[in-house]
Amino acid sequence: MIGPVLSLRISRRAIGAAVLSDESFSFIDSRHLASNRSRAVPAAMRYLNSVLEQTQPRAVVIDAPTHPGSTSDQIVASLKQSVTVESVSLAELLTAFGWPALATRSELRRVMSTMVPQLTDRRGAASAYVLDAGSLAMYAEAMSSLRG
Repeated sequence: MIGPVLSLRISRRAIGAAVLSDESFSFIDSRHLASNRSRAVPAAMRYLNSVLEQTQPRAVVIDAPTHPGSTSDQIVASLKQSVTVESVSLAELLTAFGWPALATRSELRRVMSTMVPQLTDRRGAASAYVLDAGSLAMYAEAMSSLRG
């Protein structure tokens, strides 16, 4: 893979970010968001713009719920105004990390915490989102390698 890929797990209450570069995580972080949408979306965009500036990714991959009008939908729409974004569904991730496919995001987090203990070092309300972003980063790296 040429250049880092920024992987983001976005929900209405938190964001997890991970950059997998040269087969190691060069950036991991998470942020809890306010419950008030009018405060959460601008705060999320300030955070994401800072992450984009720090990591200078060649691509951005996201895992976010797709409920029209939701906080995460507004964040993703704002993000798409500044960078090209590829979305990956939870179903794709669950299928990629187990045979048979994993059933829940909790199972995926258990697998990731075993595979990459570095991702469990974070503490706080949004720490699980780092595991989510890490799994997304590994999936994106594998898919990019397969595509050539």
